[in-house]
Amino acid sequence: MYMARLKVVILASLAVIVFFGISRVTQGAEETIALSTPEIGWAMKVKAPGFALDQRHNEPGGNAYFMASDRARQMILSGRIEKAKKQGTSKDAREYFWEETKKAPFKMDDIKMAESGQMATVEYTIREHMGIPVNQKNLWGYFARGQHWINVHVSKTNLRPGEEAPLKQILESVSFEEKLPGRKIETRYRVNDEHVIVLEVPEKWLDEIDRPKDFPPTIIFKPEKMPAMAVHVTPMWNPGRESDFNSSERILKILQDGGAKLLAEAVEKELKFRELKGKTPLFSFAVIAHGIIVNENLCQAHKSLTRAIIGSMLVV
Repeated sequence: MYMARLKVVILASLAVIVFFGISRVTQGAEETIALSTPEIGWAMKVKAPGFALDQRHNEPGGNAYFMASDRARQMILSGRIEKAKKQGTSKDAREYFWEETKKAPFKMDDIKMAESGQMATVEYTIREHMGIPVNQKNLWGYFARGQHWINVHVSKTNLRPGEEAPLKQILESVSFEEKLPGRKIETRYRVNDEHVIVLEVPEKWLDEIDRPKDFPPTIIFKPEKMPAMAVHVTPMWNPGRESDFNSSERILKILQDGGAKLLAEAVEKELKFRELKGKTPLFSFAVIAHGIIVNENLCQAHKSLTRAIIGSMLVV
């Protein structure tokens, strides 16, 4: 796998500047997944080394959800923030979420409930599903913070003796921190079974992951206090092993063709191309074409084209 770092700076009426660098993916104890909503000034954070985001969404009503996975260890991690139904404790949050969880069409064995500090917990095992042995261990942690209830769920399929400790460590790592201007979080996004892209994103930005069937995923970033702005990042891989899939010539042609179509709406009538050198040999070439695009509603201050080679991927 390869890890790509993306730093994006946006000003409402200026061009986008994108800097790419790359290094090998490593697992570190501080790898963190965060979850928040636009209305709250804090974020829930979970230390989750080896996990990559599959989904993260903000929902109507001020709720938020994420799901991540560690394919190598057959582990799934998810988290949810919801507006509280009433002022209450972590035990109230557990009672609320557990009512829905226990309706799942699985036979749950060895159900245990407990409390640890500010966290209420539930754990159980699903031994089989539809006649197939799965031996899936499930741990849930529940929290109450202000007007919100939170849950974190981690599970592991084909659990073997001695493998429960990492699950408990994940729940025990949950923290709540105030969101700070300028602070960035490195987040691992799953591209496919072979690739993970790691982007350095401002903590106060929101993101969503769009995964259309049979197409590469698109990560959509929405900068704080700029609701009309969005940054779309689409990593594409080369399943056909085409030799020129991410060649500089091919990328430049894509930029020229796509940029020409935007000129009619652009305030700037000239496309500017420049090569960006990577920090390591794994990063070979990147081209940016940029211009300020303004429509009649001034809703999109930019429609910039970016293409970059990152290892064996083409990032759009």
